[in-house]
Amino acid sequence: MREKESIVAYLLRVDQVVNTMRGLGKEVKEEVVVQKVLRSITPKFDPKVFVIEEAKDLK
Repeated sequence: MREKESIVAYLLRVDQVVNTMRGLGKEVKEEVVVQKVLRSITPKFDPKVFVIEEAKDLK
């Protein structure tokens, strides 16, 4: 995620990449996408990431 990029813009960009990969025949699991998004967003979202990971047991 870019420093000044909004979360909405970032998620749209991720969605485009995932859709392109799927269009090329690559299997992309939602769980993998979620884990990568949570790992790659800026540190200001760390508290939210922690809560999501704990609530959904995504570690």
